[in-house]
Amino acid sequence: MSRTDAALLLIIAAGLAAACPQSLRRYQVERANGNVSIVVDGADLQRVADTQPEPLELVLARLAGCGATGVAVSEQRLEDLQASGQVQTAPAALMSLQQPASIFPARGLWLTFPGDGKLSHQVIASLRARFPPGRVQAAESGVVLAASGDDLRDVGLALPTHMIAAARRAGMNVAVRLRNCTGITPRGIAFMVDRAASAGARLIIFEGDKVLGYRGLVRVTARALNRPAAPVLYGSVELAQQAGDSELGRLLAGREVRVHSISAEEMDKMSPQTVIRRFVRAARERNVRVCYVRLFQTAQPRLLAYNLEYVRALSSALQRSGFTLGKAEPFERLRVPMVLRLLMQAGAIAGGILLLRRILPVSERASWGLLIVGCVLLGGLVATRAEHGPKAAALLAALVFPSLGMVWVVQGLGNGRQGTPIGGALGAAAIRLLGASGWSLVGGLYVGAMLAERSYLVKVAQFSGIKASSVLPVLLVAAVIVGKMSGRRGVGYLREVRQNFGSLLSRPVLLWHAAAALAIAAAAVLLVLRTGNEPVMKPSASELGMRDSLEELLIARPRTKEFLLGHPALMLGVALAVRGTGGWAALMLIAGAVGQVSITNTFCHLHSPLWLALLRVINGFWLGLLIGSAVTLAAGRLGRPSSAAGGKQPEPADAP
Repeated sequence: MSRTDAALLLIIAAGLAAACPQSLRRYQVERANGNVSIVVDGADLQRVADTQPEPLELVLARLAGCGATGVAVSEQRLEDLQASGQVQTAPAALMSLQQPASIFPARGLWLTFPGDGKLSHQVIASLRARFPPGRVQAAESGVVLAASGDDLRDVGLALPTHMIAAARRAGMNVAVRLRNCTGITPRGIAFMVDRAASAGARLIIFEGDKVLGYRGLVRVTARALNRPAAPVLYGSVELAQQAGDSELGRLLAGREVRVHSISAEEMDKMSPQTVIRRFVRAARERNVRVCYVRLFQTAQPRLLAYNLEYVRALSSALQRSGFTLGKAEPFERLRVPMVLRLLMQAGAIAGGILLLRRILPVSERASWGLLIVGCVLLGGLVATRAEHGPKAAALLAALVFPSLGMVWVVQGLGNGRQGTPIGGALGAAAIRLLGASGWSLVGGLYVGAMLAERSYLVKVAQFSGIKASSVLPVLLVAAVIVGKMSGRRGVGYLREVRQNFGSLLSRPVLLWHAAAALAIAAAAVLLVLRTGNEPVMKPSASELGMRDSLEELLIARPRTKEFLLGHPALMLGVALAVRGTGGWAALMLIAGAVGQVSITNTFCHLHSPLWLALLRVINGFWLGLLIGSAVTLAAGRLGRPSSAAGGKQPEPADAP
């Protein structure tokens, strides 16, 4: 090892040392946020309560006794109030006939409130907050609005005060659902949030496909939620893709809680056990802190008892997973100190230069020059605290460290020797799997610490380049194998590498070669489609069943790409190369790179807790080691020596 390589390793170690305290701080913040709220949908609750002889307040008390902590109520629109008989409408012209001396619009709506004066105050206040003063006229018999029913289609006019009062008497929190509407104004936004807060709500979840104020008034919504008197918490519904959600989260600096909800259509097709597993997985794996619970509406002889048992089972499952039922709270503010971030950034650059030196003839002087230039450029981005600076450094770490581990494995194999005992080959395979996984874990810790901020924990900000970091290291390993790239600095090295690539490209293509190439291409496409926070191709039902079983057994489910593909393939590839008994070593090692990339990418999903990522990697390693050992032993018994006798170096297309 040269002095330059040793210095680069020291810089990498310093970056890893900087990542450790930041990782510990992130772990502490994640563990401190253990409250999960079970919030029941108010409309579902009302439908179930209507089938019962006991009053709503008693139903709420029974739900609270089963573990429910809150009720979500929506603003009542005109059609809701009409359907319940609380509001009656007529053309405004009729009001003019009753009171000829008064001036009312010839076209508009006349709203009356049979027997409920408090409701009229709510509706009038809502209308005045949304329409110009001249279009809303209060009268003794109601209110006249110079607008049509279409103008009120999405306008929330009142909150269900009976439900709110009953929930508070039952000791439950209140969450309010607000809907964005056409023509909303800053005054209307402030009114809606203030009314929800005055009703006792400390959590707001938006309805529909947009957040309140989208598109041009999201900043106004953020200011309203951050009201000085009593800030209201924003509940971001994961997977809902509400327009404006990311912008609002950035404006709130990550001061939000993640909400998981299951649609009514899905609920009709799911059992309570399936729903409970989904909620628990969301809380444990994705930092969800509000379970938005819709009640089952299916035909049951005792519908309320059925739903009470469902809520009780959900609360028990959450508590068994280590959560506390209570009011959801945002994560503490979490920032990466600049000194630690710069050390980690230098370590990522040093890793990139070390990787470059292992495959290309980079001189000592050039290496130090690259290190200085890289630190200045990337350090400038990081020092500005711009979002793209830390993301660029994290992407570099995700690309470099798994590649370093795999290049170390490939270049350390040398020439295979026939007759090597299978036990020796298996030991070499296990050691190389451990070493490569160690490098990949270093990359994951770098990423998880560089981006350890609150906005990433709630997925307001995300790691960028997940697909690139999944594919490029695998392609690099393939290039190193085919080109027999060792990084030596002798004359003619690059010419030899070009000749190795040319030798592969000039070979005749057989039918099985073409079939293998198509299979590899299909596997690569599948890998890309299955990669990311929201993959294009979803897992099959059988795979989901296997995941559930592994989750129950191991707490943290290992990733399939690691324990079923990558780790066994890497071990088999190493054993084949060491024993010189197969022409598939190269393909196995390339497949093994998929598992190493997966280790690092596990930490790129920063909305998953750090402890879970670590446990997932550990479970994937020992399971992959067991499966890889079994596969390697079976292949060792069935395999026959290849024609590459006498320890000759295999051809570049067939072995490393």
